[in-house]
Amino acid sequence: MVSKQHRNEVEYTVNASLNAVPVYEAFGFEVAMPRQVHRGIVFQPMVLRQGRDAEA
Repeated sequence: MVSKQHRNEVEYTVNASLNAVPVYEAFGFEVAMPRQVHRGIVFQPMVLRQGRDAEA
């Protein structure tokens, strides 16, 4: 998982296995781009954006 901070937002990204996509969606992640294949591994890039006010 990768975390990036913007002014009022924290962004977490994952490369989810296709079987795990519904679980990540239940956690609030959204599909970030089309499915990817890298060296024969298929994954779904996903992102979770949270405002700093929501974390307090």
